[in-house]
Amino acid sequence: MLQSRGYAVTEVTSGSRAIECIRDNAPAIVLMDINMPGMTGVEAALEITDLMGSDAPAIVAVTGDDTSQRRAECEAAGFDGFIPKPVRVIEKACRAINVNGSLASARDGMRRAGVELV
Repeated sequence: MLQSRGYAVTEVTSGSRAIECIRDNAPAIVLMDINMPGMTGVEAALEITDLMGSDAPAIVAVTGDDTSQRRAECEAAGFDGFIPKPVRVIEKACRAINVNGSLASARDGMRRAGVELV
């Protein structure tokens, strides 16, 4: 869906692989599934933030678990946004984000698309 709109997309299937990819590729934004095998998306986001500090990309939680408890967990973990599935919302958000811009412009794009930022 995103590649057809001109975005460079790298998919991984685990939190540990996500950390490696983010270190190697320095994306402007990461759409992080929360329920991955092994290391969860929350654990991966915490490690990415710890490793990269202010250089960490915007990390948006993506999950079908749209509960207040899950939202609070993601907010406490430092996620920049929260997108409940279905993924149609992700497509809308990504159209509004300038992935080559700064973290601030990525956050602005998410706000314009109606993504709930935490």
